[in-house]
Amino acid sequence: MINLRKLLRPALITFGVLMYLNLLGLPRTLGAPAVTLFAFLVGLFSFAFLRRSAEIEGSILSSLLGGLFIGVFSGIGIALVTALFASLQADGGRVNVIFAQILPEHTGALTRLTKEQVLAGANVFPGLLRLIILFSLGGLLGGGLSSLLTKRQSSQSQTGNRSTIRHWVILALPFLFFGLFMLLKIEGIQIGGSEENVLGLFLVFLFIGAALFAFREADSGREKTALSLVLLVLIIVLPQLTDLFQNAVLGAVAIFIIMGIGLNVVVGYAGLLDLGYVAFLGLAPIPLHCSLLLNPTLS
Repeated sequence: MINLRKLLRPALITFGVLMYLNLLGLPRTLGAPAVTLFAFLVGLFSFAFLRRSAEIEGSILSSLLGGLFIGVFSGIGIALVTALFASLQADGGRVNVIFAQILPEHTGALTRLTKEQVLAGANVFPGLLRLIILFSLGGLLGGGLSSLLTKRQSSQSQTGNRSTIRHWVILALPFLFFGLFMLLKIEGIQIGGSEENVLGLFLVFLFIGAALFAFREADSGREKTALSLVLLVLIIVLPQLTDLFQNAVLGAVAIFIIMGIGLNVVVGYAGLLDLGYVAFLGLAPIPLHCSLLLNPTLS
């Protein structure tokens, strides 16, 4: 009914992204809500990956099982890594020597334990089981939504009608995330507490991702041109609105994106197994330098 080999790649990508955010210390920063945020991301990735599969197979059961597989796979992966870190910390191991953000508070946020309980070697199984269940529910929700939305679009395409509401919602999403990011900059409004810059960075990433989806959704012609110009202006202004931490993370992400594009050009398009794509890495500091020029306070 489901092709596990086909689902293994999106499951690995989902686990990789969550593991990256985990090692960055997001659970320690956000506390207990980090598990819910991770479950939401599992649902988002499941929705994105399974949407094309739903178009091909057209089975809601296959999409649900696919989302469940992605959720369980990523949940068990994060749980095993967390259990390993918890065991090392309980034995007095300093995991943060290798992974700077993996402190007892970080492990406690994922297992619903306090710092003292983690260091004392308390049972982490109930907290990790809850984590796996939430990830599984997130995957199920993403898989179900992908199938339902695809079927609705398929029936509308057969009758020649287009979902106007969906079209304009997708176009409005980047502006919604940008507006929420600007809301954090208003004096007197406290959202996110001491970790407001992390929340702002998350909204910036959502804005960039939504902008890419909106650009693909826009009709060719005046609509796409107008949307491109507005988004371009917002992206140019963005470095002046972000702080030092946010610009540093965005600069690092841009560096890896440039590395990936260079590899794809040389190996993917040209078909050459050549290390010359490293030359593209020489262009990597340009976005960061541009952000420093546009925001002199960062220097």
